[in-house]
Amino acid sequence: MSVKFICISDLHLGEPEGLLYHKDKYNIIDIAVQKIQDCAKANDGAAHTERLILNGDIVDWAMAKVAEATENAQYVFRKLFEMVSVDEVIIIPGNHDHHLWVEAVEHFIGKKFAQCTKTGLFEDKDKYLSRYVFPDTFSGKVWMAYPDYVYEDENNYFLFHHGHFVAPSILKWFMESRIRTAEQLEETLWNEIELIWWRLHFLDPVPEWVWEKFSIAIQKLWRKSTRGTTFLEDAMPLSDDKLLNGIVWYLRKIAQLEKKRIDKEIHFVFGHTHYGGRILKDERICRVGKYFINLWNTGGWLVPYDKWSPDAIILSYEPGSGTKFYKIVAKPASGIGEGDYDRKILSSRARFIGK
Repeated sequence: MSVKFICISDLHLGEPEGLLYHKDKYNIIDIAVQKIQDCAKANDGAAHTERLILNGDIVDWAMAKVAEATENAQYVFRKLFEMVSVDEVIIIPGNHDHHLWVEAVEHFIGKKFAQCTKTGLFEDKDKYLSRYVFPDTFSGKVWMAYPDYVYEDENNYFLFHHGHFVAPSILKWFMESRIRTAEQLEETLWNEIELIWWRLHFLDPVPEWVWEKFSIAIQKLWRKSTRGTTFLEDAMPLSDDKLLNGIVWYLRKIAQLEKKRIDKEIHFVFGHTHYGGRILKDERICRVGKYFINLWNTGGWLVPYDKWSPDAIILSYEPGSGTKFYKIVAKPASGIGEGDYDRKILSSRARFIGK
């Protein structure tokens, strides 16, 4: 059997503090490609996956220039596609690459985004969007889905979502609202997402702490919220009550799982929080009505500071072998113990934080 999918998220390509930034030697691109290749090796030993699922914030159009993000992305995926055979790619935009979805909708429907249905699935047949992410040499199919993508086989049901719609910053506004569908949620939020994560990028370079304080002020002004939401608040561990409540709310009200008849193992795969299992629980399951949902947080690849290894995650699924969760971490500072890469890389990348 072949590997059915490999999922990664939160690469933030174009950001110099990312582990996959390509313009100096202090990156883990080769290491990451090797690990993905290992995850893609099925029982026959061939490095092949039917689907590469990119679960949001892949190119960082909010914090990096489009040209810079494109150059970084094409560099990384050129190396990856040389090592791993991929039949098709599914891009699920997040908040940092939301404008990629806006371009997709306007291109394929031929109208301004405000006049379009704002959720769905498109095949990028003419490679209109692929040029921002992949090298010309990639010949596989490219799909774009938003805000969710579903993969299922006879035994498993996987729901992929970037995670920005389950974060505390969203929930405090909408958990008790009349919104019942992903379309209604996107219709309500898209203008704000575009303003904060796309239209303000012309201010680059702006220290990120200034940008964050400004975005909080905008949120307070528009939504009359009583308090701001910071990165630390959105980066809660998987065991945090707010995040778990948000996941249950999204799966019940927006994904409407309770209305579906799913006689399979159910999995919810999300990123955005950049936690990726930093705090692990023995039981990573939540309940939605009659269903028990397996939770998989695909983490992030941005360096938060020079002493903290980010949780870079690779998730793969192969029938018969099940779901595998590989976390790439730095070697211990003491030099004693195992790790995937030299910790000096963290210091090199951390010097770009906020610049």
